[in-house]
Amino acid sequence: MDLQAITGQLYIVNGEIQQATGETSSTAFVPGLLVQSAPSKVNRSRKGDFLFVHLTLSGAAEETAVLAQEIVTTTSQTFYQNSGSVTSALRQAISDANQKLLHLNLSTTERSKEGAISCAVLHNDELYIVQAGEALALLGHNFGVQRMPPNPPQKITPLGRSAGLNLSYEHQRLQNGDMLLLADPRIASLPTETLEPALVDQDLEDGLIALKTIVGQNTARLLLIEFTDDAEDRF
Repeated sequence: MDLQAITGQLYIVNGEIQQATGETSSTAFVPGLLVQSAPSKVNRSRKGDFLFVHLTLSGAAEETAVLAQEIVTTTSQTFYQNSGSVTSALRQAISDANQKLLHLNLSTTERSKEGAISCAVLHNDELYIVQAGEALALLGHNFGVQRMPPNPPQKITPLGRSAGLNLSYEHQRLQNGDMLLLADPRIASLPTETLEPALVDQDLEDGLIALKTIVGQNTARLLLIEFTDDAEDRF
């Protein structure tokens, strides 16, 4: 059964919403977030693949917005040009993003920028996730929330620090109604069960409302995805 993705973004600074969208194909700009369906010119292995990216860079989001956009664009271009498996394409995409940031850090006297990235792909009814740095993703099922990675890695190499990365991988068979949240590492301290009101037995709109309450007066950039078999009936 093929599933479709409905996406929504929340950009919250000190409890105030800067931007919020809920669309089948998001074009809104939130620094470091990307929702991308397969473009017209794409490797045939990638046709039908839907890419989601959440990138966090050190420093204020408004100061690194242009750089974040360049990196997520590199990530998307590499992924959709790659002819390998979904996992290998994601691995290469993150590697290219890392090289771009690493090159910038080595060529400037300014303070180095480091980061974390979560890349997820919807392929029919399967979800592939590859993460680097202190990345955070949560998958809501009808029985609870699954944290990815499930435990903090023993060694974390931030994006942009070295040529070698410690990547984490996840592959899931999705069910209608599952929800995926890609989030900043800054909310990683929240207990997993705290996110259940936004991710379990919810639709996208109510999930976004719940996330606003959960974040409270804090700051976060959140990408919420609902996987459904009836997206056309929702709009």
